[in-house]
Amino acid sequence: MDALAVLTASLKATGKPSSPGYHYDMMHDLERNEAYAVAIAAEAEEDDFILDIGAGSGLLSLLASRSAAQHVFACEADPALAETAAAVVAANGLEARVHVLRKPSTSLSVGFGKGCDLPCKADLVVTEIFDSVLLGEGVLATLRDAHGRLLAPGGRVVPHAGTIMGVLLASATAEGMFGLQQDGPLGA
Repeated sequence: MDALAVLTASLKATGKPSSPGYHYDMMHDLERNEAYAVAIAAEAEEDDFILDIGAGSGLLSLLASRSAAQHVFACEADPALAETAAAVVAANGLEARVHVLRKPSTSLSVGFGKGCDLPCKADLVVTEIFDSVLLGEGVLATLRDAHGRLLAPGGRVVPHAGTIMGVLLASATAEGMFGLQQDGPLGA
């Protein structure tokens, strides 16, 4: 996917270290990245304000910047990742379209004036703050906050749904790993 090539080249050009190891798999998951590219292109409308929550190195922000959106706000709480995202944005000459906010989305303020981060609520929120079981990384609280404070009425979210699948299993190893002993808090 060319967005990954742009991101990789940008990281090399900035002289910044690449993203932390846990981002490697995400950044190189071409099927995932293409799905995000298609979804963002389908949801973004002309003159939208887009908020990328958990922007990481900026891949989704780069994808969002290709749309007809008016502006993209890339929100990243991790200082090193935010610095990398800002360098990637600069290396791609996108400073006029993509603004990196170096704080958690739950700390963003909307409005004009001193201390405000966003000029208005976002028309589209894009995010990839999921772990391997979908509900980690504070995704529920973060998206609840975004819906309540940061997303405009009628706004959209990419992705807008997720599915968790599970399988029942009996395993002494799993019981020990996850503290599921019979006499434990979840035991019978």
